[in-house]
Amino acid sequence: MGYTSVIWDLDTDDWMMAPGGKRTMAQVDQAFDQWIAAAPKDTTGHICLEHELYQNTVDAAIANLPRLQQTWKTMPVSACVNDPHPYRERNITLATMNGAVAGVNNNANSTTGNNGTTGGNSTAPPTAGKQNAATTLATAGLSALLAIAAMAVGQL
Repeated sequence: MGYTSVIWDLDTDDWMMAPGGKRTMAQVDQAFDQWIAAAPKDTTGHICLEHELYQNTVDAAIANLPRLQQTWKTMPVSACVNDPHPYRERNITLATMNGAVAGVNNNANSTTGNNGTTGGNSTAPPTAGKQNAATTLATAGLSALLAIAAMAVGQL
């Protein structure tokens, strides 16, 4: 299918919070606390797996993302591998490290986003990176939640 396989090294096991599940929000928060506390000793970045299975798993990721952003430079995995189109829906362009601009294009056969910019080899605005990833999350709907689900983090 043309996808790139990526494996994570940090997992809160938030999927076990499913309605009636055995994991609590406090336990998920505790996993984030442990990672953040260990950050000063980290020598590499991490890939954190979070799920969008239920509203509570989405809420856990959204609640903890600002804490991760204060500790590490965070970005979707697609940015780390410079893939502006990591999803089957070709009308979604995610920000990448080489300058693709985030956006959603309702014309799936075009590479121009709804903001008039062109994906791929375009020049990123000065706010590329963390803020473009946040913009991507706001504009790409479910695909953005999947970006949160596999968020790459590297120490600031």
